[in-house]
This record gives sequence, structure tokens and C-alpha cells, in this order.
Amino acid sequence: MRAVVGWCRYWKRRSPFTESGTAVSISLEPFGTVVWRLLADSPEHGIFAPSSGAFAVALAVIVLLAVVCLATRFAGRGRAMAHARRVSLDARAHPILTTMADGVVTIDDAGMISSANPAAERMFGAASGALDGKAFATFVPAFSRDELRRMAGAEHQAPTLGARRELQGQRTDGAEFPMELVIAEISLPGRTLFGGVVRDISNRIEAERRLRRHVEELESAHSALQEQAEQLAVARDRAEQGARAKSEFLATMSHELRTPMNGVLGMAQLLTHTPLTAEQAARVNMLRKSGESLLRIINDVLDFSKIEAGKLSIESQPFDLPALLEEVRETLAAAADVVGLILSVEVDPRCPRVVMGDAGRIRQVLLNLVGNAIKFTDRGYVRITAAASDESKEPVIRLNVDDTGIGIAPQALARLFLPFTQGDGSTTRKHGGTGLGLVISRRLAEMMGGSLTVSSTLGEGSSFSVALPLPAAPSKGRSALTPISLPRLAPLDGGVATVPPRACESRSVRVLVAEDNAINQVVAVSLLAHLGCTVDVAADGREAVRRWSEGSYDLILMDCQMPEMDGFEATRLIRAAEGDGTHIPIVALTANAMADDRSACIDVGMDDHIAKPVTGEALVSALARARRG
Repeated sequence: MRAVVGWCRYWKRRSPFTESGTAVSISLEPFGTVVWRLLADSPEHGIFAPSSGAFAVALAVIVLLAVVCLATRFAGRGRAMAHARRVSLDARAHPILTTMADGVVTIDDAGMISSANPAAERMFGAASGALDGKAFATFVPAFSRDELRRMAGAEHQAPTLGARRELQGQRTDGAEFPMELVIAEISLPGRTLFGGVVRDISNRIEAERRLRRHVEELESAHSALQEQAEQLAVARDRAEQGARAKSEFLATMSHELRTPMNGVLGMAQLLTHTPLTAEQAARVNMLRKSGESLLRIINDVLDFSKIEAGKLSIESQPFDLPALLEEVRETLAAAADVVGLILSVEVDPRCPRVVMGDAGRIRQVLLNLVGNAIKFTDRGYVRITAAASDESKEPVIRLNVDDTGIGIAPQALARLFLPFTQGDGSTTRKHGGTGLGLVISRRLAEMMGGSLTVSSTLGEGSSFSVALPLPAAPSKGRSALTPISLPRLAPLDGGVATVPPRACESRSVRVLVAEDNAINQVVAVSLLAHLGCTVDVAADGREAVRRWSEGSYDLILMDCQMPEMDGFEATRLIRAAEGDGTHIPIVALTANAMADDRSACIDVGMDDHIAKPVTGEALVSALARARRG
């Protein structure tokens, strides 16, 4: 027992510890004295006495003393370790707080700043240590002590997000700045502190302001673009409406002008089939020439309008280039002979014979250039040449029209290709014209991928050059060149061309003419009768279908615009009613001369298209188709 008491006294001496700087000791002396007395009694009265219950009490006291001693020992060691950890933590946290960009302040329960890191001091414009002991509300006027507890409570409720507030901070010089504040409560034994993280968000606010301004500008630009798109859509619709109106106007004007011209030129042609005196034949010839001149003007105006409206299309088909040039020469040879000019054609042997291109438009350009050359040349020659050009990698053919005429003044050359402009615009000019021929020729050359240029010397002549990409046609394209052999038109007295009187005498061809215009009915019937054909007339499409179903015809000449039923619907009904192996040739004979009009006729089942004014050559071609059928 003496050993137990000694052990307790040993732990008394070994168990001092500090708490809040005050030494605390647990004295085990009273407990040792009690135990000693219990153990020092006589056996009869001590704890070992058989009749005594003190043994259990003494054992309990010993155990209690042992537990207290052990607890005291370990508590002292734990506090020492905690203190060491705090010292180590402070040593590690100090450089972090010193170097971090955000301000960190400690605020007591009274709202006073206990400590602040250098970033907070810089943020509020204070010297080192100048914030300590100052009221936090001095630097954050909108903040209060109650706000501390409220934000700290919100922090406890949502620790992952933090209680963030955007406030206006105030520097020591009175300048304000936007800031973001996060408050957290720090509970210590006997006291409460609040930790605050302060961040200057001036840059972020400015960036957000710039972003909002940029978004507003984008929204404004978007609205402006939408408005512009709506305006463009309206303008596009108006332009499309204008284009449609212009196209419809052109089609209508073409139809309405060609219809009476068909009567004028047709009647002039019919007069040549009657006995005429020399004077009458001369007047008919003048009538025909005047009508053809008027038709050329109409064609020029309509072609120019179609080009401006984008309604003129270019084709690419194989054609015989030398034959085309010779055709142009033959067409204008009579006009050159009248003036006494030499009109010739020269073709470079390097040029391919069969080329791909729009033969009709090339012919139109050359007829215009050669016609002008003859018009402005009083003596010498007009020469048409074709040569292969080596100026480009692509196969380019250069078609030149050279003359020895009056030439063009330099000031006139600058405006030669302007619409409605002539080389001589004075009221005393010798030569007329619309001033559209060269404009149309250049536009056509450009639409075909080429160019039209001119060089001229006043008093010596001019040279017009058309450069066009005309590649050689493939072999299969060449085999498709099998032109129909047509009867040659011979001039009568007075120069009026006519058709041999019995072009259809091999066998009588029965023709149905669907035409609502009375004058054009007379023209068509008379021209066909002169060719030896039997002709019936239908005044509209419905009558044409009925006559076809009741009779037996070799050819139908179908007008497109007719009352009751137009030629398109009549053709569809006829094609639908035809049996297997039967097919009657239907050729459109119409004043609808636009490119789309021809396509529309072919699409509904017509075999060919003849534009008014009708000529004997066109009718002979149609009859040749009927003979082959």
C-alpha cells in the first residue's frame, strides 16, 4: 500500500499543465492519506478484515486515482501538441495572407477591425497597421454590426456558396469603389470574431459594363440588320415584281408588235405572187424594205430590253463556222453590190470547221457589224475574217470585220457602245438607226464569254473584232449537223423574194392553221396555197382540236394566244388523244418570240417554233418536216 501512495505522489509532481497561461495542479495528497489510513488499521478493523466492506471501496478509489492521473498526463500532452500545431499553422498562413490579392480582415463582435492583411490595407488606401482598431463601417458605409451576424448566419446556412454581397467600399481619401464581401463567423472560447474576405471588383464591373454595352450594340446591330433584311426583302419583292412586269411587258410588246408586222410583211410578200407592173413591183419592194427596217428596230429594242432584264439566254450547239460566215456574206451581198463594194470572207486554216457556240447570236452580231460597215463605206471593200487566237489557253476564235469606210472620230469612239448613241448624232447625219446595234452586239459577245473591240482611223476605215471561246465540237456533235435542204428563194423583178410556186407538188400537204387574227389567217392561207398546200382554218384552240379529230392533216400551224382555248392547251389535248404510232407535226406559228416561249412550246408537245412575221423560208421548213413525217 505504501507503494501505491508513493506512485500517486509521483504523478502529482509530474502532472502540472497550463491553460490560458495559468498553472493548474491536481493534488493527490488527500487521496493518499485516506488510502493510507484505510490500509494502516488493524486487521480486525482494516479492509482485509473478513467482516469489513472497506475492501471494495479502497479498490474503487485506487482505480479512480489511476484514471485521473492518466487523463491528466495525456491532457497535458494534447494541449502541448495543439499549441505546436497552432504555431506551425500561423507560420504557414502568414506568407499566404501577406501575398494574396484579396483583402482579409478580422472583425470583432463590436464591428471593429482586429487585423488586416496588406491587400486589404492597399485596397482601402491605408498604411500598414492603420486599419487595426478602426470601425469596419468606416470603410464599408452600407455595412453594420447586425449585417455581420446576418451574413455569418447565411454563411453557416450555405457554406459551399458563401454569403456574398456587392457593396460600395470607401478608401481613406473618400474615393468609392465597388467591392465584393464574404463574411464568416469564427467562434473562440469566450469570444466571437468575424473573418471577412474583400475583393475589389472595379475591373469586373467595368468589364460587365463594357459587355452590356457591347451586347446592346449587338442587339442594336441585329435589329438594324433585321430591319435592313426586311427592307431588302421588300426591295427584292419589288424588284422581282418589276422584273416580272418588265418581262410580261416585253412579251406583250413583242407579241403586239409582231402581229401587225406579220400582216404588213405577209401582205407585201403576197403581192409579189400577183401580176404587177414594174412600178407596182418597185413600190412593193419599198414596202417590204420599210417593213423589214421597222422589224429590225423592233427586234433591237426588244433584244436590248431582254438583255437588260436578264431574259436573253445563250445556247451552245455545234455549227459549221465557215458556212455561217458564208451565209452572212450571201445575206448582205446584194446590199454591198448596190454600193459597189467587195464583200469577202477569209477563214484561217487553223480554225476548226465545226465549233460549239450559239450560231444564232453570232450571226446576229456579224450581220449587225457587216451591215454597219456596208452602210458607212462608199468605196473599197468589207472583209470578214476568222482566225484562231494564240493569246489564251482556251480555244478562242477572233472574228474581224474590216472596212475602208469613213472611219470614226476619236471623240465618237469613247461613246460608241453607249445605248441609243450614234457615231454621228447631228441632225444632218446621212445614216439612221436606233443606236442599239453595237450595244447589243457587245452585250451578246460578253454573254458568250467573249469581247467586242474596235479600232478606227477617221477617213481610212474601221476594224471591229469579236473574240469568242469557240471550242471544236466533239465528233458526235459534228454528225448531228445535217441541215434540211430547202428550196432557194429567187428574187423577182423589184428585188422581192418569193417561193417557187409548187414547192409541195410532190404530194399535196393538208395543213390546219389555228389562228384568230383575220389578217394573219389570210397571210398564212395565201402563202401555203401558193406552195401548193390544202389549208383549213380554225379560229381558236377548241375548234382546232375538233377539226383535227374530224379530219386528216399532215401539219398543224398553231398560234399560242387564242380565245376560248389557247394553243398550249389544244396541243396537250391532241397529244393526249393520239394513239400509239400516230404523231402529227405541230409547229407554233406565233408572235411570242422570246426564248422562254420556244421552250414552252416544245414542253407542251409542239415540234417546232416559227416566230412572226412568217417568211416563205420558215413555211418551207415546216412543210419539209411534214413531208418527212
